[in-house]
Amino acid sequence: MKVFVRHCHISEASLHKSRPQGFDREVLFQKVLQTCPDLFVVLDSDKDHFTEKYTSNIIRIVGGCESKSFLALIKVVKDMGLEESWNLNTPIVFLEDDYAVSTSWADHIKEGLLFGDFVTLYDHPDKYINPIPCKIFLGEQCHWRTTPSTTNSYAMKFRTFLETYEMQSKFSENVSVTLDHYKFLSLWNSGKTLVSSLPGHWSHEETRMQSRIAE
Repeated sequence: MKVFVRHCHISEASLHKSRPQGFDREVLFQKVLQTCPDLFVVLDSDKDHFTEKYTSNIIRIVGGCESKSFLALIKVVKDMGLEESWNLNTPIVFLEDDYAVSTSWADHIKEGLLFGDFVTLYDHPDKYINPIPCKIFLGEQCHWRTTPSTTNSYAMKFRTFLETYEMQSKFSENVSVTLDHYKFLSLWNSGKTLVSSLPGHWSHEETRMQSRIAE
């Protein structure tokens, strides 16, 4: 599994967001690294950053805003994967820097890919405000549900990444923040499925948008 955690010096897209008490990106990163020590940090900054205290697996990019940093991220992944001839079944994981994770989240990624082309472990609370029909699958570790969209934290096999590269790029072009909801709707309409774990094993740490995390 190849895990890419995206960080930056200051995110203009996040400055306005309300955060839960005790929110700390460094603490969140420590937990991610503890549960997945071989991850890569994709750092959109030329300044010193706290992640450098914990890992040397840092790839610096030049983005400047969320959408451009995402485009830089997927180009890094594509170039690295093709150069190193990754197995097409290798799981690829994108994780944003404001996510909390469970201890066992990495194992759940692998199971989720048995049920969907794309996987999120974020049980997004807004999917329950106006509930929509979904399919439920019983896995060995947890239940899974189909869901129409998620944020820019998700997983897929390298094969799926390559097949959908242009569509994943499209919704980050000519905007400052990726249109992730429309991206996944478009992927769904193209025949690709997205599933989410029940309960969640990731939580987007934004007030009123947190997911309960199973341990």
